[in-house]
Amino acid sequence: MYIHYKNKSFDFSADFSECAVCEILAPVCVENGCEISIPAFEKKDGYAIYRDANNEVSLSIVKKSDTLFYLRRTWKNTSARTRSIRIAQRVK
Repeated sequence: MYIHYKNKSFDFSADFSECAVCEILAPVCVENGCEISIPAFEKKDGYAIYRDANNEVSLSIVKKSDTLFYLRRTWKNTSARTRSIRIAQRVK
């Protein structure tokens, strides 16, 4: 997934273009020593949402200026159990 800057706004896109400012790689969680990537995502109402059987990760863009944005991430445990995980979001 890419973040594009066009017409003075930032937005998510599955496709690369000359407007891309960075690539957002799939979120990763490490649980019980295993690194699990959550590759499936959909774009919905200004959010990029990644899901698997145990996790839901929502990303949104908060524009601070024409050249600065924050990437806000919310991670939700969708399993029926208590878990101890480490999470990572990689950006290129």
